[in-house]
Amino acid sequence: PQPTPQPTPEPTPAPAPYPVSVASVSEPITAPQPETELIDIFDEEVPLADVPKTGDPMGLWMLMSGGSLTVLAALQKKKRKDK
Repeated sequence: PQPTPQPTPEPTPAPAPYPVSVASVSEPITAPQPETELIDIFDEEVPLADVPKTGDPMGLWMLMSGGSLTVLAALQKKKRKDK
């Protein structure tokens, strides 16, 4: 008669490297908010936001892309002529 194979024992789980605990929080944790007080300035001479407008750079981008396309077309024409 053949011997019956022994069942493989379940491996024991390794202990956690440090104790793990889950804290229960009843309220959400928020960062402290700085206390700021808004004030209205009624003096017309006080500049609030005097920032110069920078404009729309779309014209510059179109000029640059058109120039680069023109240079590429000229180089391709020269390359075909040299062949």
